[in-house]
Amino acid sequence: MKKLTVLMLAGALVFSFAACTSASSTANKNLSRISIDQALQVFDNATTRGGFKVTGPVTGGKHGWAFGAYCGDIGELGYEPGYIEEEYFIEGTAQYYQPVGELAKDGKWTLEAVGAAPYKTRLIIRRPIDPAKFNGTVIVEWANVSAGYEISLMDNRGIYEEGFAYVAVSAQVNGLYGFEEKPQGLIPWDSERYGNLNIPNDGMSYDIFTQAARAVSQNRPHEGVDPMGGLEVKKLFALGESQSGSRVLSYANGVQPIEKIFDALIIVAGAGRGTDFLNEMAHVKQGGKTKVRNVASRVREDINGKVFVINTQTESLFLGKLAQPDTDNIRSWQIAGASHSAPSFIEDIYHRLYRDGLINALPANSAYDTNVVDWSYAVEAALVQIQNWIDYGKEPPHIPAMQVVNMLFGYKTDKHGNARGGVRLPELEVPIARYYVNIMKTGLGGHKIPFKEKEISNLYAAHQDYVDKVTAAARAAEKAGVILPYRAEQYIREAAALSVAK
Repeated sequence: MKKLTVLMLAGALVFSFAACTSASSTANKNLSRISIDQALQVFDNATTRGGFKVTGPVTGGKHGWAFGAYCGDIGELGYEPGYIEEEYFIEGTAQYYQPVGELAKDGKWTLEAVGAAPYKTRLIIRRPIDPAKFNGTVIVEWANVSAGYEISLMDNRGIYEEGFAYVAVSAQVNGLYGFEEKPQGLIPWDSERYGNLNIPNDGMSYDIFTQAARAVSQNRPHEGVDPMGGLEVKKLFALGESQSGSRVLSYANGVQPIEKIFDALIIVAGAGRGTDFLNEMAHVKQGGKTKVRNVASRVREDINGKVFVINTQTESLFLGKLAQPDTDNIRSWQIAGASHSAPSFIEDIYHRLYRDGLINALPANSAYDTNVVDWSYAVEAALVQIQNWIDYGKEPPHIPAMQVVNMLFGYKTDKHGNARGGVRLPELEVPIARYYVNIMKTGLGGHKIPFKEKEISNLYAAHQDYVDKVTAAARAAEKAGVILPYRAEQYIREAAALSVAK
């Protein structure tokens, strides 16, 4: 798996440069089931602010488990007695929007609702069994669908140790049906379990996301099914990576000012690109190529709520004037040495696809590997930073951006060949390799180039010297709040286990 390409596994990058069943035919019919005229007739009954229905927990189906369910024993997550995972269906009437004026690069967008239609989709929920272990915040992730099936990523160990609850939302057409030429969505995967789900168009995705958030919020309906199991919810964080990160950016600019549902929004690996509000599928695959529609934009600086924008070395090169400045409500981090897809995510996706029988959906290996800096640990640390920012007014650190030469030559580098600036985790502070990340040459992956023995010996007098320096760098990163304590301990153990300067 170390050589597994990230080029399409975690979905096509949100910006561009220059087991199937007969359910697929049903899916194509579903896409046109509700006309715009019909949608306009039901617009007044949109259930954005209430009236949606939640059912579950969902059981049964051909496989007997939810697509993308947690791999392993979820009861071991966090602290005893651990977590529980359940799947629920949510249905209602979702509206869709159109812009009033242009979608400007400053993110100050205005939307108006122009129609609505019925939908039914699903939520995967992971929550602490013991209410006393819950920190009051629900992370609501927009499931990434750019690979033609759903990928929900942000469930690292750290969020469970910190007591967050987690919800993955199936908000888009691709997640239910998959690509027309290769349907691998929920319905083709298990028509027994998911056959009555329906999302007519991608324009509805933003309001579906809003309703899913309300269904797990502090103001959720308490009659009937409670997907949060009675937990006292205090805050909601929206989160998306890559393709879904672009949807969250557009949500922040257009929908958050209307609905004001999220306390914070986290946009990861989005490269300063949002998506539009058209009803047509945002990601379509034709002739083996995925086509996307992008809107270049920052997050609006008058956002109501906190925002964290996190990009890796892959995307940061292309930000230019779209690089997000820090404000009283916005923080922007760039992770040096990291590529578009985090190694831990690649491994997790591999195990889930293998279990779910979609192993043939994995792309062929590329010349570049995923053995680069893992940015997922910085994201979970950012979630804790936002929690403290809201609760205690403790601002996350301002971290200088990476230093770019130009599009052709990439980044300015230090004496070791690693990019300057950005969030610098121990791999870059105490280097034993060069991390080569440049989309023009490595695609969405990266390349780790180990130092030669002579260079190692010049840097570290002995193995213990290396361990001591990693220990200091890990503790410094922990103190700065760019990694959590458990990850600092991992760094130290990993350093001790290596044979560096022996």
